[in-house]
Amino acid sequence: MNYKTIALATLIGTAVSTVSGAITFGLILNPFQATHTILYEGLMKDPEIYGLAIIAQIPFALLFIYIFSNWRSEKSASMGFIAGAIIGALIGLCFALMTLAQMNLIDWVVVVTDVVGHAVWGGFTGGSIAWVLGRKK
Repeated sequence: MNYKTIALATLIGTAVSTVSGAITFGLILNPFQATHTILYEGLMKDPEIYGLAIIAQIPFALLFIYIFSNWRSEKSASMGFIAGAIIGALIGLCFALMTLAQMNLIDWVVVVTDVVGHAVWGGFTGGSIAWVLGRKK
C-alpha cells in the first residue's frame, strides 16, 4: 500500500467518521442520552471546539487503516462495515463501562445506547476506509 492510498483513506475515513459521528451521537442519541446523564455546570464546553473534534477522528481512521491493511482478506465496503461495527462496539463498550465504573455521570441505558452508537459510527467509518483500501488501481 502506498502513501497516496493511506492519505486518501485517512481523508475519507476522517470525513465519514466526523459526519456519521455527528449524526449518530449529536443528532440521534444526544437528546435521549442527556436524560440519562448527570449534567452539571461546566461539564460541556460552550462553544465546543469543533476543529479539535474533527482532528480527533484522524487517529480513529488510522486505527482502521492499520487493522484493514494488515488484514489478509479481500477488502470491501461491506466487510469494512461489519468489522468496523464490531470494533466500534467494543471500543464503545470499553469507554462506557469505564465511565460507569469511575464516575457518577451515566447509567446503564447510556452504556447500551453508546455501544449501539459506536457500532453504527464504526461501521460507516470502517466501510468507507475498507472501500478505499480495496479499490483496484
